[in-house]
Formats: sequence, structure tokens, C-alpha cells
Amino acid sequence: MPIKMLVVYMRSGKTRSHKLVMALVANKSDLEPNREVEAKEAEKFAHESGVFYIETSVKTGENINDLFYEIDK
Repeated sequence: MPIKMLVVYMRSGKTRSHKLVMALVANKSDLEPNREVEAKEAEKFAHESGVFYIETSVKTGENINDLFYEIDK
């Protein structure tokens, strides 16, 4: 299912979750030279879709805690 369709479906209320948090998470930010989607493009998509956006790296631990703090708000 394309991501845009998934966002629409999740926002439609057809899911069982009472508190739905949606995030667009870009992983492997430590591999910047190999980036396939520019940060501005991802940020724009997240904004237009009404979802939270963050770039992370599990390898370095960058923004991992921040991601879970944002989800728990």
C-alpha cells in the first residue's frame, strides 16, 4: 500500500486505535551520502500528511530517544 494511501486509511477512523500517533521516520541518517530522499522532500510530505517527521540512526543512536518522546506526547 503506498504511504499516501496508508495515511488516508489510518486517518479515516477505520482502525481500532483510540490514540493514533503517526510518524515518518527516516532511518540510517548516518549514511547521508547514500540518501535517496532529500530531507526537505520528506519534511514536506510529512507536513502535508499531518504526521511527525524525524531522522534517526540506530547505529549511532541519533534521535532514537527523541522519537519515542515525541510518540509518547
